[in-house]
Amino acid sequence: MKILKTVALISLISAGMTTAYAASDGALAVGGAPGTNSTGTFDFTINRQDAVRITGMTDLTIDTSGTATGAQTLTDSVCYYATTSDYSVDINSANDFVLQSVSGDSMDYTVTWTDSVAGTNQTFNDNANTALSPVVSSNTTSEDCGGGANLNATIQVNVSAAQFNGQPVGSYTDTVSVVIALQ
Repeated sequence: MKILKTVALISLISAGMTTAYAASDGALAVGGAPGTNSTGTFDFTINRQDAVRITGMTDLTIDTSGTATGAQTLTDSVCYYATTSDYSVDINSANDFVLQSVSGDSMDYTVTWTDSVAGTNQTFNDNANTALSPVVSSNTTSEDCGGGANLNATIQVNVSAAQFNGQPVGSYTDTVSVVIALQ
């Protein structure tokens, strides 16, 4: 008897747990009279999620020879897009902002992010890897800023003359990651 009551209770609980958002089939309509019909229903939901994207990044190469009289810099214009206006940026380097050659020589460098819309900037290097505080500014209409002159941020790499002149001839590389995050 106890097993029968348990099964009956489970059946009652299961019967009452129908999903309110489930589609339903129409009932069988019988008869050939005009107006005989069957109606089914379904719920339609669209979930628009917040999104963020960075586009327009290119590999940067400085080709130079001789002795540098000033810092070696190169700037790349990029686009950041966010569905909300608040974002933060964090720039990281595989070698802690040190360009390395295959022979083991190295040059320190910095990377500066400049938001041309908000007018803010942050320099990242091996001593200051702190993410830029949230910025209330972003392109919220086009994932690629419409390209060309509409790009809304710059990334600048900078090697000081002392770092450049203090190393032998060679190719020095590092990989930089730019992380844009919604706030």
